[in-house]
Amino acid sequence: MMELIFRIFSQQTIEVCLFRFRYLEDGTKVVEVVRRRVKLKPFLADVAATIDLNDTGNEFPPSHPALSKYKQRLSLLPVDESQSYGDNYDGQFFPHNDSMYDVEVHHTVYKDDLRIQKHLFSFEIDIPALNGQSVLAKFKGRLKRGKFSAVLKGEGMWKFYEGGPRGDLYVKMVIK
Repeated sequence: MMELIFRIFSQQTIEVCLFRFRYLEDGTKVVEVVRRRVKLKPFLADVAATIDLNDTGNEFPPSHPALSKYKQRLSLLPVDESQSYGDNYDGQFFPHNDSMYDVEVHHTVYKDDLRIQKHLFSFEIDIPALNGQSVLAKFKGRLKRGKFSAVLKGEGMWKFYEGGPRGDLYVKMVIK
């Protein structure tokens, strides 16, 4: 109990990992990883306080070469103390083993979820990918409660330029 009280009232620094669009000098659109350290204020003193992250959002396409690039401003709004702590959350993309191109995502679903396509010795489910579309993740083994993982080749970050080779997407699934 004392650890929980300390965690709520202490000022803790967390690292936020963002994926954003940016434009190169030749106008090529690329995805960039931005890591920003954020200091959380004591939770009860600043409930629903906004944390502003200036110049961390997507860049707008350059309309004229003489104009400077404008980046969107992001704001974090902690809704609950439990959402501000932890290593990762369901649906959150983060680098796999500190890779620049491989991305990992965790999902939790119930065994009787209607989105799961069951087969004799495997099952499949649609997973949101970095580009906002869904990709089919195939898991080996019978559908049962537990942890499963799959690797979706070529669904991670762009390695050099948009349209070129991509890293992999590692999916960690928990079936309840």
